[in-house]
Amino acid sequence: MTDVRVKCALTEQQYRDYMKFHVLGNHTDLRRHIILCALIAAFGAVNFAAGSPILGWIFVTLGLYVFVSRFLRFYMSVNRIVEQFGLGEAPKDFYTILFHSGNFEVDNRKEHARYPYDRIVRVCFREDRKILYLYLTQSNAFLLPYDGFESGTADDLKSLLQEKASAAAWE
Repeated sequence: MTDVRVKCALTEQQYRDYMKFHVLGNHTDLRRHIILCALIAAFGAVNFAAGSPILGWIFVTLGLYVFVSRFLRFYMSVNRIVEQFGLGEAPKDFYTILFHSGNFEVDNRKEHARYPYDRIVRVCFREDRKILYLYLTQSNAFLLPYDGFESGTADDLKSLLQEKASAAAWE
């Protein structure tokens, strides 16, 4: 088996795509949010039917506010992070990951860490976006663009991860 080396150089669009996938793609959380907002608005409708239009408007407005504010906060947060990291059209280097047969190493020029494959909790190959999301926790992922492969290919990495990572991690 040959080692696979991937350099993470991200553009603004790749980061935005990841955040949409990670935050908005979590259908369970999104469904709960929509249900909560619908229940608040439905309570407003019940108040309209019960002859209390002021409470009805308050709850309908609150349901809409909660729904819209989540997305506004999300996009404002993404914009802040894009600005903080200075992301743009040109890729910006973040880290390099070297995948060996026994473990993988992450190097970001300031720190160096080694992880066993059993630490991987989720692997998402986004063929449509030409990027891999490698999660070591439910909330954070390493982003590995396909054009960042310095040795090996995306297929080599896929084969290695299928062999080494738990089956439950695959999406």
